[in-house]
Amino acid sequence: MTFSPPAVAAESPPELPGAIARLALIGGAVVTLLVPAIFLVIGYQSEVASLDAALQAGVHGNEQFRSRAAGAAAQLRAPQELAESLAWLGDKTNLRVTDADNRLLLERIRDPSPPLVTRRATLDQGGKSVAQLELSRSLQPLLGYALVFLAPGLLLGMLTFGALKDVPMRAFRLALQEIAVRKTTEEQLAKSLSIFSATLESTPDGIFVTDVFGRAVVANQRFVDLWNLPRAASSGVTDIETLAALADQLREPGAFLATQKDLTRHIDVDHGAVLELRDGRLFEWNSRPQYVDGNVVGRVSSFRDISERKRAEALLAAEKEVLEMVVCGTPLKEALGVLARHVEILSGRMFCAILFRESSTDSDLMCATGPSLPHAVAEGIVHHGRAALAHVFNDGSLAAYTGARGRV
Repeated sequence: MTFSPPAVAAESPPELPGAIARLALIGGAVVTLLVPAIFLVIGYQSEVASLDAALQAGVHGNEQFRSRAAGAAAQLRAPQELAESLAWLGDKTNLRVTDADNRLLLERIRDPSPPLVTRRATLDQGGKSVAQLELSRSLQPLLGYALVFLAPGLLLGMLTFGALKDVPMRAFRLALQEIAVRKTTEEQLAKSLSIFSATLESTPDGIFVTDVFGRAVVANQRFVDLWNLPRAASSGVTDIETLAALADQLREPGAFLATQKDLTRHIDVDHGAVLELRDGRLFEWNSRPQYVDGNVVGRVSSFRDISERKRAEALLAAEKEVLEMVVCGTPLKEALGVLARHVEILSGRMFCAILFRESSTDSDLMCATGPSLPHAVAEGIVHHGRAALAHVFNDGSLAAYTGARGRV
């Protein structure tokens, strides 16, 4: 049986593509805004660090000036000198100096465009005199650069949108296809198992399958019926119970169990034998290794009731032997004795006596018996049955009498 995957995978739910598209759009938008936002944060931190460094430089310069002017009487550093010491900041930094009462002492505005980032520091002028240094810069250039970075952010956002939309849908389609393939495989497997089960049950032989360790795997109903096992034997009885039930019905259980054990050790050996049951039936037993992909995975044993066939063959052989004796001139009593012996052997529990006269004119009644009937009993049958069987010989010269053993 060949297997071919389905040409079309199962369709996804109609609401799923829309949900995936919305999530992909959100992800793309986040990535688009994240790129300029990262640049803006880094740029802002850089501006703040630069202003903090300038403030530290201003405070440090003021302290140095106070140290040099310690001998001078209340000499203060002029705000203009402070502004000149910070001239290295360039034309993008706004500077503002106020006194302790927040009166403006100096103001130099380079770029008043909002928004501004502002940093302040206190300057100790000696005694109770303090001043406040304020530095600020406009963030408009930084915002402009952030807008420029919006273009690569948009490109990355589009790539993210495409990836988030395509990859999950592709993965989901693959999952749906795998589910469809698995479903098809399970259906074909169930069909194959159904065909196998139907084939197993339709065979006239009793089938018993074991694994490489001799453990029971499966048995058909014919096997259960053939060995008169409990109904649950095909599904629930263990291999030990099954083999014990089989051996208990055989005339030679030890030989059967020994053979079964030997076959388990030599798993790749074929075996054939005829089993004789206690009830007189004969089973033909064939055991062969079971192969899967070239490897032995167990044994398949088949049992067939050949009792009727053997009985028919024995009858045919007996008939042939008697006819040959008659044709060869063997005395009739001897030939009929052979026939009676075969009848007893085939019946198993019966004895046979054949009463006859050699000719229609002969008045003497003769008896041919099988080996199981004592001679005295045969004489009694001839003596007491002469009158009773007289009418039988009116139209012929032969009569047969059979009975169960032990009744005479």
